[in-house]
Amino acid sequence: MPEFASTAKVTATRGYGAEVVLHGKVFDESLAYAMQLCKEEGKTFVHPFNDPWVMAGQGTIALEILEQLEKCDVIIGAIGGGGLMSGVAFAAKQIKPEIRIIGVQAAECPSMAVSKAEHKICCVKTAKTMADGIAVKAPGDKTAPVLLKYVDEIVTVDEESIAQAMLLMLERCKIVSEGSGATPVAALLSGKIKGLTEDTNVVCIVSGGNLDVNVINKVIERGLVKAGRKVEFTVEIADVPGAIKDLLAHITEEKATVVGVATRRPATSKEKFEGDVVALYEHLYTGYPLSFDLSKYGPHFVIERDFRVRTLDEFKRTIKF
Repeated sequence: MPEFASTAKVTATRGYGAEVVLHGKVFDESLAYAMQLCKEEGKTFVHPFNDPWVMAGQGTIALEILEQLEKCDVIIGAIGGGGLMSGVAFAAKQIKPEIRIIGVQAAECPSMAVSKAEHKICCVKTAKTMADGIAVKAPGDKTAPVLLKYVDEIVTVDEESIAQAMLLMLERCKIVSEGSGATPVAALLSGKIKGLTEDTNVVCIVSGGNLDVNVINKVIERGLVKAGRKVEFTVEIADVPGAIKDLLAHITEEKATVVGVATRRPATSKEKFEGDVVALYEHLYTGYPLSFDLSKYGPHFVIERDFRVRTLDEFKRTIKF
């Protein structure tokens, strides 16, 4: 496994009695080292995805879905090297040719999405992603032809959408999913899947739960930001006693909770002796902060909104108070 593999995954694997060798910073480096060890030590190599038996085994997921559901119109699943979805797509199309099969990849590592667009196997440069289980530079030479033939479309999702999906499943479904397993739900929530109606029956394959406990807090943080339930903004206020108290009182009246406040007085003098207050607040309801407005309390606010933000630090509103 890569050196930065999930602690939960490493611990569980060792718990089953396997020797775990940590090598390489990304999956592809680990794969190459594993193949090297097999040659040097005469071991049998079992490929994680590029093997017909692995593909067939994971394809039984499609058999179970179609056996248990009277009506299934769409199956959405994550794609890394392609073992899972090549098997699922092949099996599902044999039973129900009209079914729609959609693959999902992390935007930071879209190897199969690029391959499908180019109609050939392509290798991409990987970047760090919370969906590390599908961060593969290129699909397999056995999985790719099946994916190209039987997967109808492949979409990509960003990190914030993955975090939001993980948070939703944790909060509403009581499902602990790793980033890779959450990508199908992320694609659905972010509107990447077109052509769906109220009558469309969709199955998202949540294919992994190797989530480290120390990562859950980061996931919740990013998910709250993406959902618009946690916002950081900067306010300019007069440098007089009680100004911060008044600001916090107004925020409280809006039923938001301030979880952090920092103040600073710029070195350069400001008109009317103003200072800056950086506040971080949370609200219970999704989307509420996007309409957060204290102008009704008297002072005029101007909020600069940027819906293309990607991190908490970028998720700021500049407010004139």
